[in-house]
Amino acid sequence: MEKKKMTDRKSPGETIKGLAEYRRQRVMNWLNEKWPIPQSCPICRRKDWSTGGTIHELREFHSGSFFAAGSVFPVVPIVCNFCGYTLFFNAFKLGLIEHSKKEGEKKNG
Repeated sequence: MEKKKMTDRKSPGETIKGLAEYRRQRVMNWLNEKWPIPQSCPICRRKDWSTGGTIHELREFHSGSFFAAGSVFPVVPIVCNFCGYTLFFNAFKLGLIEHSKKEGEKKNG
């Protein structure tokens, strides 16, 4: 059975096209390597996914107030093109960004 791969759909509003294309390709390559067959949506069972490769921040909720010291996770959304179900993958694990030296020092020291 042939493995269906992620589709390459451009993210509207992306301003730095070279970086966006690099991220999009890197995300698709990582997912096609790591995600076992079938790459089906758990909701509609389709195999039609897309990503713009853009990195978003997932913040800790504080009763609707912005709290600058809360946890922030850099994530890349992967969206089912049929039903809209969305998966979020950690941008560190995808290799799109690296931990800063300060963060690494906190973990080691």
